[in-house]
Amino acid sequence: MKTLGTILVLCFFVSKVSIGQGMGRKLNLIVVIDQRVIIGGLTNIQLRSGSDTFSVNYEPGNLTIADTSKFFSKTDSLPAILSFYYDEHNRTDLAYNNHYEIPLERVWLKRSFIVLRIYNTDRKPYKRIYNSLKGLSYTFELDLPTGSINRVRKKPQ
Repeated sequence: MKTLGTILVLCFFVSKVSIGQGMGRKLNLIVVIDQRVIIGGLTNIQLRSGSDTFSVNYEPGNLTIADTSKFFSKTDSLPAILSFYYDEHNRTDLAYNNHYEIPLERVWLKRSFIVLRIYNTDRKPYKRIYNSLKGLSYTFELDLPTGSINRVRKKPQ
């Protein structure tokens, strides 16, 4: 009788662990584009590392990686690239489909939260303040629990 109880308890914990791994890991991520918190419009969200691509789901405040065991089993030295499209409409209802690729260190993804701030440097207010990344029309900054990663700003003229 004692072994039956032990087996049932072990089966319960094994099922909880396997269900938890199948659901993926949620990371606290907030995406801000041009000083607006993004609550929708992100499409084709992927996390790439080396030759592997991982499916990702984003809800405001949560980034869920589908296959976390495979993603986090890779070495921390391999960078991860968060890639996504953002569909936005302006006042005249013209649609813009912006593509972003943000390099992220793996250790950042293990932190309790990340605030990703993206600035489109082809827009007037941000063109005067930020230099774009080489060959791109945007730049980004990060806030982490351990500090911030900010871009050098242009001197006021």
